[in-house]
Amino acid sequence: MRKKHRSKNVYNRRYDFIAKFVTFKHDKRKNLNRTLSPKQKSQVTRYYNYLKNETRKPHVLYKSKSRANIRAALHSKGVKFDKLKVVPIETYAVKVKKVKIEKHTEKGKVKRTLKVSFKFFEQSFLDIDLKQLAKYGKKYLEKLLAKYPDNYRFIPLCGRYRYHLAMLRERFINTVTQWQGEYSNSSQWLRGFILVNDTKKQRKIYCKKCHKQFTPKHHLICPNCYFNNAHKIKYTTTIVNPAYKSKK
Repeated sequence: MRKKHRSKNVYNRRYDFIAKFVTFKHDKRKNLNRTLSPKQKSQVTRYYNYLKNETRKPHVLYKSKSRANIRAALHSKGVKFDKLKVVPIETYAVKVKKVKIEKHTEKGKVKRTLKVSFKFFEQSFLDIDLKQLAKYGKKYLEKLLAKYPDNYRFIPLCGRYRYHLAMLRERFINTVTQWQGEYSNSSQWLRGFILVNDTKKQRKIYCKKCHKQFTPKHHLICPNCYFNNAHKIKYTTTIVNPAYKSKK
């Protein structure tokens, strides 16, 4: 005979999960299903759904006492969850050396960008001025990216999500220009780009799903799995730690 599952109150369960990530507090000893208002229940559910999805992926947690740094980290991810005190940063199952917020001055204003140092490469999250892009198009992108060396690669950030392919400068400019012609309002689909800089020569990564190796120089996911089963997999779920045996 099947045993009945002892289900804890749903809002107590959800708040138990998000309590270490958020700044707002509730008394977990009480039945939150009765004590929370509809607005508070909605807040708990929104944070629970977001954090549950983010923590399923390989990630590290970014913590900071500065609220400005937390907002900058959230801005790089394209989300607005003001009550978070810890931000999960995706790692693609690659070893992370350091996560930090870099400050720089632009037109007299202090801007903060998230920089993630991995074992073989570094990523920086940068914004695009959509008004300048709409006005000057390709010329604005060429001027914006001219200061970066030719070996740097760029990944467009589309809403909350990122494009799966890291592109060289010329291809990135042509791709964004093409997309701009297809979408009437660029602010709805493009919010910036990721700057990728190789720091070491990369070894191949082994994909457990298709049992093939690939170099994550141009792809952030296994290209074979993505193009053959794009409707069945979630991005970055196929990357595992490098399965590499050195030859003696």
